[in-house]
Amino acid sequence: MKTIADIIGMLYQELLSVCEQRGVALGLDIQQPSARIPEKKLQVVYDFLQSQIERALQSCSDGDHIMISESMTAEFIVLTIKNSGRTVTAEEKLKLTKMGYEVRARYGYDTTVALKIAY
Repeated sequence: MKTIADIIGMLYQELLSVCEQRGVALGLDIQQPSARIPEKKLQVVYDFLQSQIERALQSCSDGDHIMISESMTAEFIVLTIKNSGRTVTAEEKLKLTKMGYEVRARYGYDTTVALKIAY
């Protein structure tokens, strides 16, 4: 099993460079870096992070921000990508919801997409 730190650490350095070039602030809020992701869920986590970081980058421009966070409940590890860029459309929100993601987005506010992983 890989830890949250293993997974996000691989992405963070490259993403930090891209964000710096675009003038986008990047933040991390990892509460349990040693939390382990079950092997059978790794690909789901990688797909979520790749697609939602890419979406967030495409939505952001100079002066916007992206936050990658992790939290835990009694049943789930919750990974969240939040950005202050362009809000997702209703169609995009529906598509993301059908993929099993929780989406909070409203025009003029941040877009938040989360994935819950049972452990």
